[in-house]
Amino acid sequence: MQKYCKILNEETGLVQLGVGCSDEYYVLIGMKLRDVEESEIDNNWYLSDKCPHYTEEEKEEIEHKRVAQLKCTKRVFILMLEQLGFDYFEQIEPAINANRQAKLEWELCVELQRNNPLLDQLASGFGITSKRLDDLFKFANGEITQQEFIGA
Repeated sequence: MQKYCKILNEETGLVQLGVGCSDEYYVLIGMKLRDVEESEIDNNWYLSDKCPHYTEEEKEEIEHKRVAQLKCTKRVFILMLEQLGFDYFEQIEPAINANRQAKLEWELCVELQRNNPLLDQLASGFGITSKRLDDLFKFANGEITQQEFIGA
């Protein structure tokens, strides 16, 4: 995208960006129209050909860490599982009660955090993948629609 800027560092391509609509002003202060973009790494602006970006692996790791921090209430979690066709009283509660650690955590918590390994254990017992569990938490937090959740 073309924007007026002044190069601050030739080696890295870091620029100072001009924001406004006065072409004459930017030329007067030494800025030129250049192809620039904002880096998602540090939110600074760079010449497009030198702009630092995360690799696909880094983006996946960042997303994984972000999703791991998502939370939802036990109520929402159970309602989501019910939408997937699981019955709390007949299937889920007995599975929780069969594992002392799971029962303690379930009874003592108000919210469930996605990175709790007991959730993955419970889910795998019902054939729910880790990705599907991620989607459950994304839906519970308003990040995906019900149609995206149910259809996933």
